[in-house]
Amino acid sequence: MVSLDVPASDLARVREIALRHTAALADGFRESIGTWPALAEPVVVLAVAKIEAGRPLDASDTPWPISRAEDPGAALALDRVLGSDEVSWIAGRLVDEEGALRLVPLSAFGARLTRLR
Repeated sequence: MVSLDVPASDLARVREIALRHTAALADGFRESIGTWPALAEPVVVLAVAKIEAGRPLDASDTPWPISRAEDPGAALALDRVLGSDEVSWIAGRLVDEEGALRLVPLSAFGARLTRLR
């Protein structure tokens, strides 16, 4: 059965397993590409430690790298959520933009689960 009503315990579990530092992005990306190069479209969940000036930060106060070029609409939707909600985590897929890893946001969780695309 598919339900839009996700139990709070499941959402809390997602937060527990989310990446906490930007440095971990490259390692996970390399591992995915190395293991399944033809099938890899790495999806990650990033823990948001805090939001500063509308930007989500990791546990080291480093901004999470959000893609604005790949899907501008999703980035704008994330901006609205970040400005109006306490965001706990962001899920999305990793892309390589000119040699830098960026997250194309797909969903975010704060007071509620928000699908961005």
